[in-house]
Amino acid sequence: TNMPIQSAASDVLLCALILIDDAKQDYGFKSLMVNTVHDSCMFDVVPGELDDLAFLVREIMENVVELSKDRFPKLDLSWFTVPLAADLEIGSHYGNLIKYEC
Repeated sequence: TNMPIQSAASDVLLCALILIDDAKQDYGFKSLMVNTVHDSCMFDVVPGELDDLAFLVREIMENVVELSKDRFPKLDLSWFTVPLAADLEIGSHYGNLIKYEC
């Protein structure tokens, strides 16, 4: 079954969301995390924050296993050895998203 893969993706995403929220607060971002869809997160981005927020989100999502060690010391993600890559897309709603490079 696909359950172990979906469960792992969910665990990794939840860790990333918490780390992103912590970092957003540390840097004073006003943009809001508004939704998650499978292994993706959606933000309502305040003008002027797009580049910095996109960079932050990509860095955290691609390095979530390593970054989680300090924030979640009892969570064992050592079995997770596949490199993660985060794709960024922007747009006003699903259906008109375009790839975004930061």
